[in-house]
Amino acid sequence: VQQELREANALRINYSSNREGPPPS
Repeated sequence: VQQELREANALRINYSSNREGPPPS
């Protein structure tokens, strides 16, 4: 379960960094 959370967090950070905006809600 922890790994899944970490992956989701990394994806959110990546998306935010790419779009330079807030993460998808």
